[in-house]
Parts: sequence; structure tokens; C-alpha cells
Amino acid sequence: MSQKKKVVIRSLGQCKGQQGLPMIWYDFASKHDDKTGDITASIKVRNKKEVSKDFSIVFNFWKCDASGNPDSCEQVVKDYNVTDICTFMVAKGELWSRFMEAFTTPLECPIKPGLYEAKDLKIAPDFLNYMPVGDALWKVQMDGHDRGKKVSCVYLVIQIVPFYVKRRT
Repeated sequence: MSQKKKVVIRSLGQCKGQQGLPMIWYDFASKHDDKTGDITASIKVRNKKEVSKDFSIVFNFWKCDASGNPDSCEQVVKDYNVTDICTFMVAKGELWSRFMEAFTTPLECPIKPGLYEAKDLKIAPDFLNYMPVGDALWKVQMDGHDRGKKVSCVYLVIQIVPFYVKRRT
């Protein structure tokens, strides 16, 4: 038997208590295709105010044991600020490109007011090849800023689940 890993998005959306920001993330849904085993996801973003090319994101990561017990969580990345996020948003062939390309209207800077939808985003464990992650529950908070003012807050919870595949002989 060989071990593989599956990625399960437990939640993705607006940070609690942050509904008054100009960018609101909502209606996250994921689907599992029983025939192919594929997992796809969708989410909507409503932007109420133009976000300039000075958009930046501050990342915070917590790693918890596989049970997700809050007492087991340890912050592994604190206040990692990425200032050239607009360049990254349109980059091709990157870890996050699949997510950005799932938007039906391109999410690129300056981000105009409107509704943006990511649809049929395939959630594949291949990104785990780039990261030294074991079986765990990961919590990520991304605070978006435009010219020093907070405009977005996204909270993501991902679980890495191992499973065994029987080898054919």
C-alpha cells in the first residue's frame, strides 16, 4: 500500500467580525465527484470600492494537529507582508495560479467594484509537493491592505488527510 494525501477545505470566507470591509468573500462551496474523486470549489467576492495597484496582503499561518483541537495550534508564520501582490495575482504557472484563473471575471489590479466568482476550482493535492506539510489542519488568515488601509480579510481552514491506496499486483 502507498500513502497519498487529500486536501479538504473546511472553510473559506470572510473573517469573523470583518463584514464592513470593502471586499467581502462569501458563498464558499465544495463538491466531491464520486466517479472521479475530484473535489471542486467555488466562492464569490463582492468588491465595493476600487482597490489600487498598491494592494498588499499580510499572511498568518497556524498549524494544528489533525484533529483541529485549538489547543494544538501553533503559529508558524506571523505577519508575513507581501507588497507586490498584484504581480503575483496574474503570474502563470504558480502554486496559486489555478485559484486566480478560476475567476469568471479576472481578479486583477486595480480591482474594480463588482462581483467576482471563482467556479469549478479543482482542489488537488499536488501543491503539497512544494510544502513540507504532514497530516495537519492549517488555518490561514490573509489581511488585504490598500495604501495602508485594510480592505479585505480572508480566513481559510485546510485539512491534510492521509489515505492508503492498494497497489495492484
